[in-house]
Amino acid sequence: MNTGYIRITFILILLYLIMSFFEKSHTFAGSGGNDTTNSVSIDITNVKIENKAFKVGEKLTFSIDYGPIQAGIATISVVDKINFKERECYRIVSEAFSSKPFSIIFKVEDKVESIIDAQGIFSWKIDKHIHEGQYHSDKYYILDYFNNIAYSVDDTVKLSLIVQDALSSLFYLRTQKLEVGKSVIIQHFDNGKFYELEVKILKKEKIKVKAGIFDTILVEPLMTSMGVFRHGGGIKVWVTNDDKRMPVKMSTKIYLGPIGLGSINANLIEYKRID
Repeated sequence: MNTGYIRITFILILLYLIMSFFEKSHTFAGSGGNDTTNSVSIDITNVKIENKAFKVGEKLTFSIDYGPIQAGIATISVVDKINFKERECYRIVSEAFSSKPFSIIFKVEDKVESIIDAQGIFSWKIDKHIHEGQYHSDKYYILDYFNNIAYSVDDTVKLSLIVQDALSSLFYLRTQKLEVGKSVIIQHFDNGKFYELEVKILKKEKIKVKAGIFDTILVEPLMTSMGVFRHGGGIKVWVTNDDKRMPVKMSTKIYLGPIGLGSINANLIEYKRID
């Protein structure tokens, strides 16, 4: 199994649900390109979303399992509130580490930090530090709605809509009304590109994980294939059927060409939830 394959599976499961797996096949209108000229800033003043889902102090811990093998541990934490661009924002951090046995084959140490507007629940900054085997990437983007650009050290793209990053997409979804049979549309930004993500609300289901038994809502982000790797059932995410919409399980079937290689699951093993 090549390292490119392993790296993709870790990125898929860890939202930066979700983190990088929130990608869709079409770019939405007015996005992309290097023309950053725009005289009218994006109006964020009246963007307000009621948030009953999460607060500072929440921490979710997941076991990343491939069949009976625990490949690693991941955490998603609402660390604190900070001032960013003169706005009150949440600082949310996700970290992933491979288990000791798995690290002998392929070591993973990932950290992703998202700055999310507390009033409007949208992204201001995404900062990703990905260290997986021989692959290393440290990259950030700041989303500047006042000047209509998204920029990093070596890239600047035009920004024409309020967007979510790979981690804030999950937290935005948690604030939305989830009705079975309907979809939630998320304008998504990742690695300098813009996507329209559709999250389908599939059904209500009671599930058991190590952290407990939960009444959940099953959702499915619709995704594009990645090179020779395809994801037959896409990503499935189970969130609690209450105001918190806490993710308790994530799962994806993985393939190498036409060959099915089983499923990778992220199962909630521990949580600190601020009610």
